[in-house]
Amino acid sequence: MEIREHIRTTKCQEGGVVLDVVQGKMYGLNPVASRILELLSSGLTETQIKSEISRQFTVDIEIVDRDVDQFLHTLLELQVVSSVDGSSSTQIKESSSQ
Repeated sequence: MEIREHIRTTKCQEGGVVLDVVQGKMYGLNPVASRILELLSSGLTETQIKSEISRQFTVDIEIVDRDVDQFLHTLLELQVVSSVDGSSSTQIKESSSQ
């Protein structure tokens, strides 16, 4: 996944802000969400992002796995990110929590 061209981000102590300049929408991010977006923009894979978030925030990897998947799904729906193939499809793997 990658951040779409029309998205601008900024980081602050409380988290971050995402601005969609095409849709004119702004979204506030908590510190964890801001870090996920930062790691995504640096080119890390989803697996690498999950590992780093788990380590940095001392959270169990199973919780991080579910939460990061959910956050990335939301970013796809909001058209903040696109899949590697360039689509903004909201199809993302479902977590197998069975």
